[in-house]
Amino acid sequence: ERAYYDLIRQFRDREVRKEYCALVWGSMRGRGDLDVPIGRHPRRRTVMSVRTTGQGRPAQTGWEVMDANDLFSFVRLRPRTGRTHQIRVHLSYLKHPIVGDPAYGAREARGLLRRLDPAHPVHRVERPLLHARRLSFRHPAGQEMTFEAPLQEDFARILSALGLKAS
Repeated sequence: ERAYYDLIRQFRDREVRKEYCALVWGSMRGRGDLDVPIGRHPRRRTVMSVRTTGQGRPAQTGWEVMDANDLFSFVRLRPRTGRTHQIRVHLSYLKHPIVGDPAYGAREARGLLRRLDPAHPVHRVERPLLHARRLSFRHPAGQEMTFEAPLQEDFARILSALGLKAS
């Protein structure tokens, strides 16, 4: 029970470090930090959106491009807050939605998909290409713990087909 409540506190106090990676539409460069609030979408109540009128809650995501070509970017993401769909909303806000994400960026994806050959591997993506890569926190006994998950096989195949490096 002590460990459970300590982990809850670490998440609340933003001491847990999370790292994700995603394949996104469009060519991104460099790195940056996004600090824009997120709240419920005013009309589509099942999704979230950036809220600039004071109705959202603070949301912060650091991002860094790991590799890119003319149509796609492989991005490392470090959310510092934990809002619902935060990474998906922030990337969509940057006009670089996650490949395979039907809720955030489908309009942009349809336009780009039309430019690709029908045999292109991206046409077969059936899920958002977002991966929880690393989670680090302090164990209640005091030691730092880090857990890493390898990239899923389907995700790695798509990156390889696009000529992008997964490192």
